[in-house]
Amino acid sequence: MATENREIKSSVFADLFGDDELDGKKNFLSLYNAIHGTNLKLENTEIIQKKIPQAICKPYDNDISMLINGRLIILVEHQSTPNENMPLRCNGKKKTEQDYIMKLSDAFHESQKEPLCEVKVRFLNIIGQEGKNLPVVRNCDMLKQYCEFMDIVFRFQPELKDTPTTDEQKTCYEKA
Repeated sequence: MATENREIKSSVFADLFGDDELDGKKNFLSLYNAIHGTNLKLENTEIIQKKIPQAICKPYDNDISMLINGRLIILVEHQSTPNENMPLRCNGKKKTEQDYIMKLSDAFHESQKEPLCEVKVRFLNIIGQEGKNLPVVRNCDMLKQYCEFMDIVFRFQPELKDTPTTDEQKTCYEKA
């Protein structure tokens, strides 16, 4: 029995923004500029792809990380929707606000008024009609195209039966 490729969003995203060749670096810099409100140019910016090996949890490296003018930028596990432990693990499938801050301490079993160490994650839901209006999407053409592609994939997925074959799944993505 075949299962849906749950990694399609992440793998397409990593291909577009994590490629160490010129296009990937150009796309990553465009995304960096959209996130940070900067206007760095490829010809004046040192961009080096970095791999950060996972020694304990995973047998593979991180998705995307680049050193931009000496500043390490890491994009971790692309998710479609959040859950409470996203600052630690990043996953979920529920409807959410478009832009909000999540804190790791919110996932603790026992709440702490003032945690000694806090991890905060800014969550931007870029998928769907509302996501297209976020500044980060409007200001990064490749991210906008990625969102449009994923919207088309999602429109074709309801045509699939409950247990689609690998070929049927592939057809869904080929149509998109």
